[in-house]
Amino acid sequence: MASCLHKKPIFTKHDQYYSRTFFDQQGVETRIKNYFLLFSENDNFHQKIKLSRNLHKKYLLNSLKGLSESNQALDASIPWLIYWTLHSLDILGVLDSEEFAKEFIQKGFIKKAISTLSWCQSKEGGFGGGHLQLPHLAPTYAATNALAILSRFDPTAISVIDRKTMKEFLLKMKNKDGSFNLHENGESDTRGAYCALSTAHLLQIDDQDVTKNTGGWIATCQTYEGGFSARPWREAHGGYTFCAIAALSILGELDKIEMEPLIDWLVHKQMRFSGGFQGRINKLVDGCYSFWQGGVFSFFKDYLNEQTNQDIFKIYQIGQQQKNENEEKNEILKKEEGEKKEKEKEKEEKEIIGEEKEEEEKEEEEEEEENEEEEEEEENEPLDWLEGNYGSVNLLFDEISLQGYILACCQDTRGGLMDKPLKGRDLYHTCYCLSGLSCSQNNLSKEKNPVVLGLEENLVNKIDPIHNITELASNSVKKYFETLNNKN
Repeated sequence: MASCLHKKPIFTKHDQYYSRTFFDQQGVETRIKNYFLLFSENDNFHQKIKLSRNLHKKYLLNSLKGLSESNQALDASIPWLIYWTLHSLDILGVLDSEEFAKEFIQKGFIKKAISTLSWCQSKEGGFGGGHLQLPHLAPTYAATNALAILSRFDPTAISVIDRKTMKEFLLKMKNKDGSFNLHENGESDTRGAYCALSTAHLLQIDDQDVTKNTGGWIATCQTYEGGFSARPWREAHGGYTFCAIAALSILGELDKIEMEPLIDWLVHKQMRFSGGFQGRINKLVDGCYSFWQGGVFSFFKDYLNEQTNQDIFKIYQIGQQQKNENEEKNEILKKEEGEKKEKEKEKEEKEIIGEEKEEEEKEEEEEEEENEEEEEEEENEPLDWLEGNYGSVNLLFDEISLQGYILACCQDTRGGLMDKPLKGRDLYHTCYCLSGLSCSQNNLSKEKNPVVLGLEENLVNKIDPIHNITELASNSVKKYFETLNNKN
């Protein structure tokens, strides 16, 4: 993976068929190039590129006051809005401040948030998108995560969830094959399986009744490409791949899948020019896949190393390097053979015609062409994101380039994060861009030290990728249940 900063753009290669997709891709990369140039033209760009923490904080806190007219249709997604906002604030470290926490409590926000979420809980178990709405696994997952975050301030927040009726709801949604319907008589997919298992795992109700056959069903959703689809025989997709791998990690059943094609599919979803990820083949880069795709690496690194007792990442990279070297050697041999035949042919012609002058002119032209090529290569030589001390970067994908895409292209100047340049900011992309940033900094390096693009101020809180809440929030819930179990 080349660096994503270039003085001159090296656009994604295409197959010479000029489709709508090609023009869309070219347009996006042109816009991204303009964003990169804002930093590459600065000698100290690694010090200038920064996370606009205060602007994002302001945007997120304003969203807690109420929805704008353009977002009022999301009123049926109340648990999601609360979760996205709280989780983003938690990643940014805003909730770590004692002064801010005190203000949060004094203004009654904690009680209000807990009360609002409790109103979304169904008497039959699970949560709906709003008061008296049908219980659904997706808002159930969001509400559980939001209450886990709130438990940092109020340890009893998670107790709002009725674990007995929650388990009944999860079992009601479960099918014999191990899949889960998202709601009563609704569709079943890998997203439903993940939401059910993540919720059950966090609430410590993930017993055999909940987990039976689910790992086997998820394994059937792996496609010929290597990624995972919503259901068997569908197209591989980044979001569903995350759900599948996170669910299998909870179950401890990653050995049920084909790991090599999965790795191959994932690494090729990182876009060469931008450094960000696309969700599936032939699609544009999108900031949210920084987590849906980039976060998946958090799960199987340790698993693979345990299976081989070796550094599988290094082995894989060496294998790829050898493969590339062999391909390059074959190309060089073919080229040399072709040049040899060409020279022999030219020699025969020149012997017949006797035009020695033509040969001299040709040599001069070739020399000029070589000089032009060298100049062009210098112009296209990528700037190095790793200017400065960023530690060891030796993963299957370029996490520094991913951070570069998020920080250079996904931050709205008013606060909040977005899909790609010129798109609108929203709470969804703010949450998942920051989650991807956290994973690329904290969850992936083989060393314990974070790998951060730019100054230390860009470092965000570490998340628990299984649930996509911070480790601080995850630990607060574990501590609550430990205390509860000790009392019982």
